[in-house]
Amino acid sequence: MSRETYETYSAEPEKIDLIAFLAEYFQAFRKFFLGVLILVILMGGGSFLTAKLRYQPMYEAYTSFVVGSNRAVGYSYYDNVTAQQLGKTFPYIVTSGVLKDVVARDLQVGAVTLVRKKHGWNKC
Repeated sequence: MSRETYETYSAEPEKIDLIAFLAEYFQAFRKFFLGVLILVILMGGGSFLTAKLRYQPMYEAYTSFVVGSNRAVGYSYYDNVTAQQLGKTFPYIVTSGVLKDVVARDLQVGAVTLVRKKHGWNKC
């Protein structure tokens, strides 16, 4: 190694001018800010339009009912038969086309489909 090279490497570390560094940083920021802003606006607008055009809401509804007869005074065979008939009729009413039409009209949608899940019928 020559003496000049040794002196170059052994000299004090170069001081960093923070003011100049920040000035260069803000100059680069101003140069690319408009492009980044336009890109963010375009991507946000595209995401909004995609969600607005393709999003279809999913509604869920659960129902349960209990039918029984009063086993107190006045209990009769006819009360029990009526309770059994109601127990068979209510599931039909809940899944009937008439009820689906009423729900679709109230939700202002064209049709309502039923999806069977483990815990019962769900309206989608």
